[in-house]
Amino acid sequence: MDQQESSPVTTPAETPADEVARRLNTLFADIKRPDGRKHTDEEVANHVRDVTGQRCSRYWVSQLRHGKVGKPGLDRLAAIADFFDVKPGYFHDDAYARGVAEDLETVAAIKELEAHGVHLRELAQLDPADLGFIRNMIERLAEAKRQRPSPD
Repeated sequence: MDQQESSPVTTPAETPADEVARRLNTLFADIKRPDGRKHTDEEVANHVRDVTGQRCSRYWVSQLRHGKVGKPGLDRLAAIADFFDVKPGYFHDDAYARGVAEDLETVAAIKELEAHGVHLRELAQLDPADLGFIRNMIERLAEAKRQRPSPD
């Protein structure tokens, strides 16, 4: 991510504004619109305005994403969380944020598999013995990849 590190876990020297910015930027980076494009600050600002009834601009969202908003307000953070379909605790709870990050990684992995023609729905319809065979093949391929020398 260009603007902030894309990790959901708080670092010791991080200010609360930096923490919110980093986590918000992670959501922007990892949660895309149905057409695959990233959400915009304007979309988020409109949602905050619609949900809270408060004034909110894309400039304010941009400032929040850069760690320039010291006290964004719980209602605004809740509206942003709602926009990205996470709980408001995402912005201050390391364990929950870590879980969201793991879920987002899983979704990204599934999309990557589907981009290569592997569809989980089809795998779910296989017999357990067939799934075991596929699991063994995947484990062997992963092990072979780990043993290959890394290109330098």
